[in-house]
Amino acid sequence: MKNSHSLIGLALIGLAFGMLYFQNKQIQDQQPQVPPPSDSSFLPQEAENQAAQSIEGAESVAEVEDEFIPATVEESFEPGIAAETKEEEKLAFETDLTLRNEFLEVNFTKSGGAIKEISFLQTKRGGRDDYVFNEDSEVTALQLSRRELDGSTKRLNYPYQIISQDNRAVVFEYDTGKGVKFVRSYQLGDPDGEEPYTIRHSTQIINSGNSKPIIVGATENTELLLTLGMALPQQSDRFGDFQSFAYQSFGEKEFVKSKYFIGSKGFFGMGTKAPKSRYLGETDTYDWASVKNQFFVSVFTPESPGSGAYARSVSIPSDPNNPRDAVGIVGEIGFTPGKILPNSDYAINGTYYVGPKEYNRLVQLDRGQDALMQFGFFKEVSKILLTLLYWVQGFVGNWGVSIILMTVIVKGVFWPLTSYSAKSSKKMQLLQEPMKELREKYADKPEKMQRETMALFKKYGVNPLAGCLPMLVQIPIFIGLYWMLRTCSELRYEPFLWIQDLSQPDTVARIGGFPLNIMPLLNGAAMFFQMQLMPMNPSADPNQQRIMKFMPLMFLFFMYSFSSGLVLYWTVQSLLSILQTVLVYRSKKNVELVPVAAPAAPAKPGAKGPARKRKK
Repeated sequence: MKNSHSLIGLALIGLAFGMLYFQNKQIQDQQPQVPPPSDSSFLPQEAENQAAQSIEGAESVAEVEDEFIPATVEESFEPGIAAETKEEEKLAFETDLTLRNEFLEVNFTKSGGAIKEISFLQTKRGGRDDYVFNEDSEVTALQLSRRELDGSTKRLNYPYQIISQDNRAVVFEYDTGKGVKFVRSYQLGDPDGEEPYTIRHSTQIINSGNSKPIIVGATENTELLLTLGMALPQQSDRFGDFQSFAYQSFGEKEFVKSKYFIGSKGFFGMGTKAPKSRYLGETDTYDWASVKNQFFVSVFTPESPGSGAYARSVSIPSDPNNPRDAVGIVGEIGFTPGKILPNSDYAINGTYYVGPKEYNRLVQLDRGQDALMQFGFFKEVSKILLTLLYWVQGFVGNWGVSIILMTVIVKGVFWPLTSYSAKSSKKMQLLQEPMKELREKYADKPEKMQRETMALFKKYGVNPLAGCLPMLVQIPIFIGLYWMLRTCSELRYEPFLWIQDLSQPDTVARIGGFPLNIMPLLNGAAMFFQMQLMPMNPSADPNQQRIMKFMPLMFLFFMYSFSSGLVLYWTVQSLLSILQTVLVYRSKKNVELVPVAAPAAPAKPGAKGPARKRKK
């Protein structure tokens, strides 16, 4: 068992770091199905045949609409060309109507009968948030578009009129004058009833004045697209782990992170990936689709599955406070109306959730949308810890205090295990001299020394692996907390002591541009003191001992840019471990080297009781 304690400890620490690195680097490797350029010479043969084919008895809305659709804008999706923001298009989306409840303020535009932007009224300590969803976007949210045969899309930004409205609902209508109407309705959730961050939406295409069926494009298979809005990156998401386009198809979740659109330089030239301007989901149906960032999400859940899920990148101005490459992500979902018979309609109905990425709200959407929390490999641990954190917060009302109390509860649950580990470690230290004698006595007989060492451990009931057990248990807890606290939107802007925002590092000053974060320094000091208390395995060689003593510095480097909420947990955890170690070491009863009583020899077969002495 020589060096086993140190080696296994290092392996477990390496495993924890490796798992965090692996989860940080989980990027979707799907290759997009790139459509052909808009040049007709590249038009697929099947599409040419469909375009040439007349659909008997059906009139195409696309053939007659241009004469009365001045607001329509065409946009190219040629591969390798990112869609750029057009200032003139932004200006066309004027706010014509604002609806609000206690949680949302939604600005609508008549251009396309869609949503310009959404403000959150209670996500900054009960006040209006700085973040505005879809702000300064080149597209509107729930905008309607049509995919053309050449792969491009045509935005159907018709000049809608408001035909009815109240405090929480509005209905837009566009009459083509050709017997076809587009009706779009929105209703905000009631804070006293349904989820307040949801918007019930319906788009109807009504064929009321034609004696024959109609189609919405060049062919019966023309696809309508509903835009999910644009997700911008959060400054705290330094590696782009949470800004993504996501959807669920047949129960399987897909996440397309911002790195997919930005590309990667790889590692020393290996694994280089070129940036891509668009993503086509490898599915012909989906349950829901979403664009999101670290703390906010928009997700559309249709009443019936759609026909496809897509995303594209949008160039955004660089942020001097966030030097990494960044893009906006626009998501789209498809529907195929087919033929719409006379005196009938085609409807797209669904629920549009736009709000903070809170587990308790997303789980109520009831189709697995809570996966948008991105809790990682130990997601069940994250859910348990988040539920515990919610429960404690309900009593104390302060998120910093809640994190401390949650840490105390978790530590209390594992107190017997860590106490046993501390006792075993102390006994290992007391065995240092006997083990030294064994090493000297059997220096040229390693196998004999190994057997004698194991016999010594057995004699005093010492488990050389006991010191690794708490670390093994804490790996899933640490990783689960890492993802839970990083994506917990409730911690945004929440202060504690000198910390202004528990979701961010607790930077109090900058020295030469370098941030001075107090909590990681306190945690590093606590871990250093804890390491001094912990006895090293006597069998460990000096190099391994130096490496173990170096661990606090490694953790300081690794955790320096973590959210202060996570570092607060780890600091309290280290302080409680110090307290437990001191209590164990001060109790002589816990650390005495008392030989373990040998088990009684088993009775011989046929024996009926204790042996009697013979009479002489």
